[in-house]
Amino acid sequence: PNITGEPGFNRDATSWSVLPGIRLRDARQLSGSVRLGRARLDHVGDAIRDFSGWVGDADLLYRPGGATRIRLAAERQVGFSVYQGNEYYVFDEGRVNAVHYLTRIFGLEGEIGRGSLEIPGVERVDRITRYKAGIRIRMPETSIGRRAEYRVSVGRISRDSNDDRFDRSRGTFGIDIVFGY
Repeated sequence: PNITGEPGFNRDATSWSVLPGIRLRDARQLSGSVRLGRARLDHVGDAIRDFSGWVGDADLLYRPGGATRIRLAAERQVGFSVYQGNEYYVFDEGRVNAVHYLTRIFGLEGEIGRGSLEIPGVERVDRITRYKAGIRIRMPETSIGRRAEYRVSVGRISRDSNDDRFDRSRGTFGIDIVFGY
């Protein structure tokens, strides 16, 4: 109640979603999952608008050849928000990531993503852009199936809002290590 400074402002709500989808088994060229459905966000009182709409996510991995992998990922989600007196946010994003191994050990990676964050009620819309480039080092698999992969990447994330107070831009640097069997 104290978030907006208005006495008696109740943010209690119930959220549900139904996301039927398909999952593609790990095949040689295409694998992943796609889910699409409806979501609803019902607030207790009438002071805040409810949401009813489409949500979903997708994550598909395409292997056109042994040395290349292309991943497509997308999502649309709705969630509770505590920004001023608004009720919820809607986040949409799509990303494409490509990895190409030049040798059995050394590979290059690139990623680009575009998205939006909408906050109804205050009419705020943020456009989000992501870029990433990196190198991967894949160690040969051991006789018992153990593998390790290292990744070093640099990137940039920019947020351009129709409210200039929320404009942001930053560089990123990441080091990832993946162990598995």
